[in-house]
Amino acid sequence: MRTGFLVPAIILISMLAAGCIQMPGFHWRGSSPDPVVGQWVRGEPPQTDFHMIFFENQTYLYSTYYLERGEQIEQGNWTKTSIGRYIAHSRTGNATSWVYDSSDDSLHINGMPLFRYTRYKG
Repeated sequence: MRTGFLVPAIILISMLAAGCIQMPGFHWRGSSPDPVVGQWVRGEPPQTDFHMIFFENQTYLYSTYYLERGEQIEQGNWTKTSIGRYIAHSRTGNATSWVYDSSDDSLHINGMPLFRYTRYKG
């Protein structure tokens, strides 16, 4: 009976290690992924909830939710300006400078280091 479980478990672990299967959640793709690619969250639900999603194709989606105002969504493109520094250009013409901190895998808007976004772990 144990052999019936052991063989499929070994096959599944081997496939995960080889990258043939992806589990739900965020996954890196490519040989040298940019560390900001993925979903970042901040806020204190249910009053506030912020999501910044940097996509690999250098587009982004920023969702803000305030209990008293509802949800607002912003989209655009992002570019890397230097190591750990990014600019998000919205479709409305606004530009926001973001800073990635590799020491704690966090993200914040330039000039607002106390308002940290953490990687969404799903």
